[in-house]
Amino acid sequence: MRPFELESRTRLVFGPGALGRLGALARELGFARTLVVSDPGVVAAGYAARACRALESAGIAVSTFSAFDHDPTSAMADAGASVARALTTRLHGRLR
Repeated sequence: MRPFELESRTRLVFGPGALGRLGALARELGFARTLVVSDPGVVAAGYAARACRALESAGIAVSTFSAFDHDPTSAMADAGASVARALTTRLHGRLR
């Protein structure tokens, strides 16, 4: 294995009320629309709906995809990618 360095610039927001801040955080990043991807358990627990409400209240257009399992297969990932491509194509014309 070759040595390497990785400097991650990932921001994690954690704690009570963090989900309610999702819309404001997404606006800080310049989001105008997003695809919320979750599994059926997250949907059943109500977290996906709460995330969508927070995003929509910040003026962000939301689409959803939840045809994943807790251990997704390649086919599930391909289905999610197809949904994302279709949304992108619909919004921007054909992909380049």
